[in-house]
This record gives sequence, structure tokens and C-alpha cells, in this order.
Amino acid sequence: MKIFYRILMLFFNYIPFFLLCSVLAAIWKFHNNMPLMFGVIAVIIYVIPPLITRIALLICPLNKTEYELFSKEYYIWWLTFCAQIIYLRLQFLEEVLRIIPGLYSMWLRIFWGAKIGRFTYWAPGTRILERNFLNIGNNVIFAADTRINAHVQTEDKLLIAPITIESNVVVGAYSLLTCGTVIKSNQATKSFLISPPFSTWKDGVRIKNAD
Repeated sequence: MKIFYRILMLFFNYIPFFLLCSVLAAIWKFHNNMPLMFGVIAVIIYVIPPLITRIALLICPLNKTEYELFSKEYYIWWLTFCAQIIYLRLQFLEEVLRIIPGLYSMWLRIFWGAKIGRFTYWAPGTRILERNFLNIGNNVIFAADTRINAHVQTEDKLLIAPITIESNVVVGAYSLLTCGTVIKSNQATKSFLISPPFSTWKDGVRIKNAD
């Protein structure tokens, strides 16, 4: 049984490759009908990955913050993570959506189920590992090359929790926000901020074990 799950995990690694093969197949099949071709490609790239993720989490919700490595929940998380890898390998896929103000946030809300407030600005290079674990308030600015990781893997545990950014926050450039990070409202964090798991930040200071 353990070998089966390892093979399954390897299979999940091919999801980005399968998506790209599907795009190439759509180009070959519908190249004489450009609107249909682009429509099919858009569905493959922007609808199928969040659909895979939401179905997986509907079957097995990840409601806790800590899981054993290679448990059933771990493989479910790995499936959802692999479904999103294509956006990390090919970052222009998300940058294209960010060209139109509000479109990227709308995509995160509708397709991924993320909680994104009004007037969120995603600077170029912002990277998100788990789009379904976001809780963002209003008037939030993510400066250049911010990295948002809702999971951290230790030697024997998978830690996973939403990233919460309250309203009227500027996240400094080149910051790393890890699982369970909370940034309180009405502040600007420093650049190159590294937020350890389950950290709460207020007035530029890390508050441990805060509510």
C-alpha cells in the first residue's frame, strides 16, 4: 500500500505536464477556430487546476494545521499543490491576469475560494504556493517578489494554515510569509520580512502566541 501511494504521489507530479500537453492538443485540434482555441486553453489553464483542488478538498478537507507526513491528508495536499505548480513554473500565466486591475483577485475568489478584499494590489513577482489558503482584507498591497507559503514541512510534520492579512497593510518587498502568518491592520512591514509559521505581526513587531 505504501508503494501505491508513492506511485500516486509521483503521478501527481505530472499534472503540470499533462496540462501543457492538453494545451498543445487544443492548439492542434482547434487552430482553425481561434476563439474556441483560446477558450479551451483558458479553461485548461485557469479552471481545471482550481477545480481539481476544490474537488480534492471537498472529499478530504484540510481543517487541521498539522498532519503526519505521508498520511491521507498529506497526499490530498500534495495533489492540490501539484495542481498549482504550473503557475510557479510559468509565472507569466498569473502576471497576465494581473495586468487587468481586479481580475486576478476575482479569479482567486471565484475559482479558488480565497477571501480577497477590495483594492488588493499584487506587485510583479508575487508568488503564491496555495491560492486556496488566503484571507486578505481591503486595501492591501503586496510589494515586489513577495512569497506566500501556506505550508511548511518539517522532518515529520506538514504544517498548513491560511495566511491572514488584515486591511490597510503594505507587505514589504521580497518578504516571505509562511503558514499561519497574521499581519494586523494599518501597517507597513519592512522589506525582506521573514515570517515564521504562526507569527502575528503588529506595529512592525512579531507577537508570539497572539490571538
